[in-house]
Amino acid sequence: VEETFNSFWGQFGWMALPLQSWTYTLILLFLIAALSGWLVGFRAHSQANQRFAPPVRASPDARQRAAWGVVIVAGLLALAQYAYYNTEFLQFQGRYLYPGLIPFGLWIALGVDGWRRVIFGQDGRSVLRPYITAVVIAGLLLALDLYILWRVIPGLAP
Repeated sequence: VEETFNSFWGQFGWMALPLQSWTYTLILLFLIAALSGWLVGFRAHSQANQRFAPPVRASPDARQRAAWGVVIVAGLLALAQYAYYNTEFLQFQGRYLYPGLIPFGLWIALGVDGWRRVIFGQDGRSVLRPYITAVVIAGLLLALDLYILWRVIPGLAP
């Protein structure tokens, strides 16, 4: 699990150059925050719907359910192909999970959005507040990218 996690997020040079352990810890903390945001956002959303919902709730339309079905199936297929590949060749490299990047990224974004809804409220009246989360996340990812470009990648040079 550790090798898969590390190589999914960044392990270069034919698996010979992993990132420093603190970067994996930060990524893991971010993922835990996203997962907890998913749960917190779901709870806040369900409580808000109980307080302010009209007597008859509108259910998601067929297209929305179909889209979620595709996302869920794509994520499960990515996990299944990873498991199958490792029963045949035993290479626990995270790159074999890359077919699931879109559903995994969507689930992480929903977790971050869950925290955004709890912190900034669900009213949606403020124009600036929803963008604060995006700016903070983009700034953190930019810092990580610059660190990798200037401190990690040069270590691959002979």
